[in-house]
Amino acid sequence: MIKFHYENNISIEWDEDKIFNVLRDEVLINSFAEQETPTPKKAELIADEWLADVLQDEMLDHADIYTINPDDFDGDGEIKLEPDDIEPSEEELMEIVFKKVEEQNV
Repeated sequence: MIKFHYENNISIEWDEDKIFNVLRDEVLINSFAEQETPTPKKAELIADEWLADVLQDEMLDHADIYTINPDDFDGDGEIKLEPDDIEPSEEELMEIVFKKVEEQNV
């Protein structure tokens, strides 16, 4: 097994064939498989992309926390977006993501 480490005690184990196991604090919370056996370098890219996709999906799920204030149109061609609430930190976002992943696997 080869293990790729990420922030917040997240790791993805690759069985050096087609299976990837996602762990948090060394507890299995998800897994996914590839059609073909990747090289070690490609396996790391696959793991990185999988985690990035999960985080991106979670960020999109929370996109509705942003509003546009008419006062933000100042003629410079850019709209300033501000969160309705305090934007979750990366750590809080990771917590949300992996809680949802764990719920889906129950």
